[in-house]
Amino acid sequence: MAEEKQNQNEVVSLGGWLIFLFILSIPIVGLIVLIVYAIGNNKNRNMVNLSRAVLIYSVISCILISWVFMTFAAILAQAFSNLGDEQMDTLKEQLIEMQKDLDKNDIKIEKLNKDLNIQLK
Repeated sequence: MAEEKQNQNEVVSLGGWLIFLFILSIPIVGLIVLIVYAIGNNKNRNMVNLSRAVLIYSVISCILISWVFMTFAAILAQAFSNLGDEQMDTLKEQLIEMQKDLDKNDIKIEKLNKDLNIQLK
């Protein structure tokens, strides 16, 4: 019992921490190792506590990053939908102006036709 408690409080060497952190940096393997150390019966309490802390920090980070991403996506979606409305309004105004110009040209053409008919008679 005393020997087991001594193993739990044993100091992890610098090389041990470097290897542990290197393993954690490998994408899927690191996640599996984190879960095993956080849940499993590891003898060293320092590794267990670090694994739990990193796991909690990772979950919180994922939630915050997801929230920021969704907020940013909603802002962009709203901006693009408003931009679409403004563009449609601009196009409608341009079409109205073009129709007015066509109407003016029709009036001019009708006047020219009348003038030509008068001259031909």
